[in-house]
Amino acid sequence: MQEVIFSSAAMWFLLGVIAHKFGSIIFGYGKISLFAKDIILNSLELLVSITHDTGYIQQLKYLEMQKAGASEETIKLAKEVDTQTINSWKHSIINKFTTTYPRELRGVVKFHTWSGALEFLTKELKKRYR
Repeated sequence: MQEVIFSSAAMWFLLGVIAHKFGSIIFGYGKISLFAKDIILNSLELLVSITHDTGYIQQLKYLEMQKAGASEETIKLAKEVDTQTINSWKHSIINKFTTTYPRELRGVVKFHTWSGALEFLTKELKKRYR
């Protein structure tokens, strides 16, 4: 009779250990996922700020080119090159987000384009600052 009680107690103990381990893993992944999401949001905020600052600097560049007597065609060409460069940079940044996150956390990256990243950022910031 005592063997049955000991076996039952041992079984409950092992079930408790397994449940604790499973719960710890789930809780750990949840915390890591939230941390990864915060990193993405902070990174996107920084990248948007850099993009705005770059646009401002470009506008100053075009004004200075105009003041220096550059032709409209030269300014237009500079604008096209700048636009292509910025678009390439944006594509590269998004590609880094989607390819460098560990496989287990790729679900946190919920965008595949710059516009998708901006939508994601806007939605998440609205949720946080309501």
